[in-house]
Amino acid sequence: IAFDSTDQVGEVAVSDVDPASADVNPPGAAVTVQEISVPDDATDRSATIEFGVSADRLDAIGAEPSELTAVRLNEGEWETLDTTVAAETADGVTLEAETPGFSVFAVNAVSEPEAAAAVDPGTVSAGDEVTLDGSGSTDEYGEIVAYDWSVAGESLSGETATATIDETGEYAVELTVTNDAGETDTATADLVVESGTDAGDGTDGGTDDGEPTEEPAGLGLPAIGGLIALVVVAAAAVAVRRRRRSNDKNPFR
Repeated sequence: IAFDSTDQVGEVAVSDVDPASADVNPPGAAVTVQEISVPDDATDRSATIEFGVSADRLDAIGAEPSELTAVRLNEGEWETLDTTVAAETADGVTLEAETPGFSVFAVNAVSEPEAAAAVDPGTVSAGDEVTLDGSGSTDEYGEIVAYDWSVAGESLSGETATATIDETGEYAVELTVTNDAGETDTATADLVVESGTDAGDGTDGGTDDGEPTEEPAGLGLPAIGGLIALVVVAAAAVAVRRRRRSNDKNPFR
């Protein structure tokens, strides 16, 4: 520990803290957690702290030195410290971090989350419900703590959510995920909203059950020919009857 001022500090004590403790719970994958205690009048003094991380510990979590960050627990919240890799050997790595004060510190591996947005179904009718699913999102070292959705001007939250859109069109559904280290990532998915069909509204000549109305079948050529023949026969019969009446009335026949 190198304090920024040359004033006498007093006794400094360093103790290990269980990373699984509910009181600390650092973000990402904790490499080491330590409490650094200083006299009360030096609690808020700035300093540069060196942290050593063994190669075995790096291998255990599968992290690269560049992915390591020092954080400090300040009033119940973890704040990220300006961290650099000061030295790297076969035995491990040495980090330097600038701190504005002293409390509990952690060195952890932090990665950006990877958002994955999905909609089901991808095509819906206006007014129908669609499910937004962000369960495919991942974070290599930490955990995702927030899922924020934006669709058609509406904001939703949760790993999964449902939305209903009344206007037809093509929409980009946007998902932003945040991990426990405050890192974010955004992904989009396409959604198509089509106009719904109003079956049985009478505008298309359909019946009440949506079936089209059947028009009466037209007369075919054979039927027309038969009707003409009947008309001709009937006309001939009428003509014969008229001639018979005329002959009966003529005495000179």
